[in-house]
Amino acid sequence: MRIGIIYIATDTVRDNLQYVGQTIQKLSTRKNGGYNPYFQNAINDHGDKIKWEIVGEFPEEELDLMECCYIWGLSTIY
Repeated sequence: MRIGIIYIATDTVRDNLQYVGQTIQKLSTRKNGGYNPYFQNAINDHGDKIKWEIVGEFPEEELDLMECCYIWGLSTIY
């Protein structure tokens, strides 16, 4: 069973906008590329101003559900 993480990335330049995501990779690997083009543009433009936080580790099968729970709980777009 693979374990993944749920993370929150906060763009401190643009009104502390938050992005909730998941990965089974290391967070350092995820920081270098992703699947959401809007978020990737923010990383490219403000990478040093984005605060990254791991909020939990979960079995791969639970990642989708947990990501949705954090998105809903934080009222983020993604």
